[in-house]
Amino acid sequence: MELEGWKSKMRLAVIGTSGAGKSTLAKKVSKKLSIKYIEQDKYYWLPNWQTVPIGRFMESIRKEISEESWTICGNHSNFQEEIWKRATHLVWLNYPLSLLLTRGLRRTIRRVFLKETCCNGNHEGFRHAFLSKNSILWWILTTYKDRIEKYENAKYVGKFNHLEFLEFKNPKETENWLKQIEPNLVRTIL
Repeated sequence: MELEGWKSKMRLAVIGTSGAGKSTLAKKVSKKLSIKYIEQDKYYWLPNWQTVPIGRFMESIRKEISEESWTICGNHSNFQEEIWKRATHLVWLNYPLSLLLTRGLRRTIRRVFLKETCCNGNHEGFRHAFLSKNSILWWILTTYKDRIEKYENAKYVGKFNHLEFLEFKNPKETENWLKQIEPNLVRTIL
C-alpha cells in the first residue's frame, strides 16, 4: 500500500489522565504525518468556563472525525465510544499519578501566574486552580483510578478489537515511539 493512501486512513486517538501530555503528543503526530489535529476542549469550552451544549459539542466532533485521517486528544466520555469506533489507533499515556500531579501543578502555576489562556481564551485563576473542586489537580486525583480501569477494560472489549492499542507507561517510551514515526517507517510502526 502506498504511504499516502495509508496515511489517508490514519485516525489516532490519544487518551490519558489530565497532565499526561495528550494534546502535545497529538499535535506532534499530526505534524509528523501531516494529518489533521483535533482538540476536543476547543469544541467543549466557551468563555468564562461555560460548556457548549452537549448536542452541539457532539455534532462538532462528529463532523471532525468524519474525515479520513486525524489525531484527536481528549477524554470527554460522552462521545468517546463513537470516536474509538472510528479510530484506527488508540494511544494511552498511562503515566504514574505522581508524574501527572507534578505536571498538573507546574502547568497550573504557569497558567495562574503568567495568565496564560487555555480552552478558548479561558484563564485559571488562583481560586479556581487551587481552592475549587473544579481544579485540574483535584480532577487528576479523582479521575485517575477510574480512567485506568476504563482504559484497561477497553483493551479487552470486543467492540474495539479493530484498534491498534498502544500503551506507554512513561514519557521516555512515548518519546522513543514518536522518534520512530517517520513517513517512510510509519506503516511498520503504527
